[in-house]
Amino acid sequence: MFDLFANPRPIERVGSDTRAAPRPAAKAPRAMLEAVDYAIAAGAVLATAMVSEVLHQLMDLHWPAIVFLGTVVGVGILLGTRPALLSAVLSAALYSMHLTLSHPDDMKIEAEDYVTLVAFVLVAVVTGSLAGRAREAAMSARARADQVEALFASSRALLTADQEHDVYARLSD
Repeated sequence: MFDLFANPRPIERVGSDTRAAPRPAAKAPRAMLEAVDYAIAAGAVLATAMVSEVLHQLMDLHWPAIVFLGTVVGVGILLGTRPALLSAVLSAALYSMHLTLSHPDDMKIEAEDYVTLVAFVLVAVVTGSLAGRAREAAMSARARADQVEALFASSRALLTADQEHDVYARLSD
């Protein structure tokens, strides 16, 4: 074994070389990613409306609001709060429009429509925020796990080194 303190010399900065660090890959602008999320949310609502209409035609079922609520929950989990809010508003609007078109003699907006909209919005906010917090917690836990793995690998390399130059070589890797 060797003594780290026997011959003190300045420790070089790990990974210090004159070569330029590689540039990270270009990321899509945030606004573009948000626009894609909103488009996906709107598409999910339209797909739900089409499925509901097919079920209505095949089984003579009225459009169930719970199907749209499932879409709002799914969008909230996968895409977050803002796209879920868009899907909630679009779902409530399409649901109300379908009720109005299917019952043309009763063209007024009912209190039930407002309750449906409020329920959709509440579900969108709660689901989106909970999913966002869970995603952030998972990312943070993964970053901490990566740091612990790196520290463990470094300490193992230091413990198994036989020569001083082996320590410096392993630290620079």
